[in-house]
Amino acid sequence: MSRLLDKLDAEKRDWLHRCGQMAVTRGGRAFLVGGSVRDLILGKDQVDLDVVIEGDGMDVAQDLARGLGGNLTRHHAFQTAVVTTANGSRIDVTTARREEYKRPGQLPQIVPGDLESDLARRDFTINGLFRDPLTGEVHDFVQGQRDLNGEMIRAIGCADDR
Repeated sequence: MSRLLDKLDAEKRDWLHRCGQMAVTRGGRAFLVGGSVRDLILGKDQVDLDVVIEGDGMDVAQDLARGLGGNLTRHHAFQTAVVTTANGSRIDVTTARREEYKRPGQLPQIVPGDLESDLARRDFTINGLFRDPLTGEVHDFVQGQRDLNGEMIRAIGCADDR
């Protein structure tokens, strides 16, 4: 997994590196996440860039859009943003988040969180992989790599995740 990002073209690697640096500058960390990591492991040619920021993802997305000369679309209620580059590529940037429920059956309130709380919101273990674009460190709290290698799809929260 240490050479995983080498599968991306140089432009996308640069975007991820910039995103990671911008997060660190703001006191946070950036992670390539979910389907992006899964698709790289599977060797897919077209990889969407999904990035989770431990910290303020909206500010990092704004910095990234400025730095790339791209456009920014924010979704404040969900703590997500989309950076669209000049050539039409997309980078989805999300603040690591968790859900708070004021009452059962009510829609959740989205609040900033950490990697593990963000993971709890995800669907399948193979989408629960996080990779730091600066250090190469991979976080796999739910055995997603094992399931991907074994061609198994399991919902996060199954008894033997951790």
